[in-house]
Amino acid sequence: SPPMSSECEVKVTLVRENIYAPRFENSNETEIAVPKSVSVGSLLYTLNATDEESDKIEFSLKDGKHSKYFVVDPNLGNINIIKPLDDFEEGSAITIEIIADDNGSPVLQTSTTIKVLITGDNLYPPTFQAPTTRIYIREDEQIGTEIITVRATDRDAGVNGYVTYHIVTDT
Repeated sequence: SPPMSSECEVKVTLVRENIYAPRFENSNETEIAVPKSVSVGSLLYTLNATDEESDKIEFSLKDGKHSKYFVVDPNLGNINIIKPLDDFEEGSAITIEIIADDNGSPVLQTSTTIKVLITGDNLYPPTFQAPTTRIYIREDEQIGTEIITVRATDRDAGVNGYVTYHIVTDT
């Protein structure tokens, strides 16, 4: 007695809790066809992942049976081939698992798998049955009306023989 007191300054820093793991933009069913003769150093695939809290994301390759053939850039998400794939037969499938870690507190992670299908070389380009076609469309044609069907074939076997289509110019 008498009561005494003192003061001090306290600095409080609020840190939000990390509650959202990164999310890959590709599905877990990503398949990539790669010729057996692909060069070491070739880019196989680029991963994309987002984090709802805008945390920085770091990619890594999970150790596994086939991880010695690939490397992933931790910042860019580029997967490159680092060892020749000639140990594999054409038609083989390699599954690799990629991990994305955020830099939140606590660190959260998610993973995705990529299936690499080993193919032969893609030797032939696709060819159209009718390489040049002229069509006339009425000015009042209904939207969604089919105006032409195009067909192309490819002499390669397996996935190298699959043909996809897209419009090159839109005039």
